[in-house]
Amino acid sequence: EIRKIHSGINHPLTAEAYNNLAVLYMAKGMYDTALTLNQHALQIRTKTLPGNHPNIALSYNNIGNTYMAKGNYEEALAYHMRALEIRNKIFKTENADMAMSYANLGSLFHEIGRFDEALNYFLKALDITEKVFGPDNPHTSEAYNNVGAAFSDLGDYDRSLDYFKKSLTLRMKRGEFSPGVSTSYNNIGSIYKYRGDYDLALSYYRRSVEVIIKLYGNKHPDLIRRYKNMGEVFETEGLIDTALYYYNEALKLNLDAVGEEHSGLASIYLNRGTALGKLNDLQKAKDDYSMGLKITKESLGDQSSLAANFYSAISSVLLTENKKDSAIVLQRKSIR
Repeated sequence: EIRKIHSGINHPLTAEAYNNLAVLYMAKGMYDTALTLNQHALQIRTKTLPGNHPNIALSYNNIGNTYMAKGNYEEALAYHMRALEIRNKIFKTENADMAMSYANLGSLFHEIGRFDEALNYFLKALDITEKVFGPDNPHTSEAYNNVGAAFSDLGDYDRSLDYFKKSLTLRMKRGEFSPGVSTSYNNIGSIYKYRGDYDLALSYYRRSVEVIIKLYGNKHPDLIRRYKNMGEVFETEGLIDTALYYYNEALKLNLDAVGEEHSGLASIYLNRGTALGKLNDLQKAKDDYSMGLKITKESLGDQSSLAANFYSAISSVLLTENKKDSAIVLQRKSIR
């Protein structure tokens, strides 16, 4: 309000204030409010700045990040590509803004399951980041983490763990309690989960949760993935009731943070449905699968790999119920 009074509604300083406020709302998981603020900032900047100004690219970048947090990946891709296009026109040499665009595109392709493309963008971002900031910078630790995630998605767990541990080492130099340290703990936990070392996996997940709760309290959206991961470990160990507790916690937090249309919510329904099926609660399992499929079709489309997982899961329940014809139809859909 002070910026509006002293600088006017359509002033770059007012846009900067909107931008800074949006960052705070993003950190609190209030994505709709952050999106509105980022859109206000972009509107002002397009009116008051040259078309290829770095701050216009920044607004496109921030809106892309907000759409990605909301699970709207098509919109996110459009905004991130626009940000990269402007930055490529402005900057003649590699710089931090270009590394940011490559990293954000890597994150986006990671979220939609295009892992080779994600790795390509993350490696570009890491190369630029090391040149611009050096090997011991916080930006470099983030770039290491992203490359580790990409290798994990591709099943190269040795290289993934190497990059995750490099990232954690750098982050720990700046203190034990930070969002980055929590992310590193979570990611290393996942590698141990994939390797079947469940005790180590849970140890790292618990450390990750501890950091988030200490920083933000017990309602923060960053806990969603941690609880989901812990649920998967307990389910694998056959502790289904404990797994369901963590899946339920993840669902509640996800619903509070982003509502019922986020693809991340769909994946938790898939997990919980599978756990319920193991307890032979077939109707509740089928309900979860159906809800997850509905969300997936709306957010990612009917041809996505997640949709295929739901078709296969519902088919398995129908087969158990001796509804063989319906099971065959859905299983065919899963392999299209």
